Amino acid sequence: MTIEEGFYSCISRGRSLFCSESAARHTTKALQIQGGYGFMKGSKVERFYREDL
Repeated sequence: MTIEEGFYSCISRGRSLFCSESAARHTTKALQIQGGYGFMKGSKVERFYREDL
């Protein structure tokens, strides 16, 4: 692996981490907004919460 490949690999890992943390943060906020409905089976927010966390 060259230095450039390592550099771009590090950048892509950082972007992936940022995106996954952002998705988890927004899903948690959506659950708080919807209250109990967000935890009901079949709601889109519940599915996102289950997949993200």
